[in-house]
Amino acid sequence: MSVTDYIPFDSKKAAFFDKLNPSSKYKSSGASIPELRKLAKRIKKEEIEIVYIEDILLLAIIIASDNKCFQERKIEFESLTDYLVSWSVTDTFASSLKFSKKEEQLYYEYFLSLCDREDEMSVRLGLVTLKARFLKAENIDAILSKLVKIKTDHYLLNMGAAWTFSEAIIHFPDTALPYYSKASEVIRKLTRKKCLESFRVKGDFRTLIQNLK
Repeated sequence: MSVTDYIPFDSKKAAFFDKLNPSSKYKSSGASIPELRKLAKRIKKEEIEIVYIEDILLLAIIIASDNKCFQERKIEFESLTDYLVSWSVTDTFASSLKFSKKEEQLYYEYFLSLCDREDEMSVRLGLVTLKARFLKAENIDAILSKLVKIKTDHYLLNMGAAWTFSEAIIHFPDTALPYYSKASEVIRKLTRKKCLESFRVKGDFRTLIQNLK
């Protein structure tokens, strides 16, 4: 069944969401993320028929919130890579991911490994999940080493890389800034823009970012 069997189609919200996801081959139903999170607690992923992009978002939320062991969930993560049709799917998954502390390293290593894939949206999934759940001092060098290897014209991947890079610079400037010059020109420009959009970048730090090339 599709989300519209549970949440009424909203043409106004759907039209707005479609504009935000022009590259997706799936249209929107207009269901909101809070509505999908509530629905995810009531149904199983096997019941979902993929009709709208919200069906994929619902699937992503369910997979991200599961309480199975890592090895079982890894299979589900891989199945989701077939549906990474939009930034909204990768970002919703990243913000929804839950895992046990005792298996954290396994999850970190898995999402770090996605950054070596050839598929750009799988790489974006890895990056935004690392940013959301694993951006820690002990991981920062490994994550930044993946970022500086990205050389692509893929807009959504470059944006995901810049978003992750900007958060690394804001939280760990002494470690992250030396990597900045090694990144592609497009990622550097987007990273600088993302940093300057943040209210956390102030005073001398803001001046430093403005002067980055």
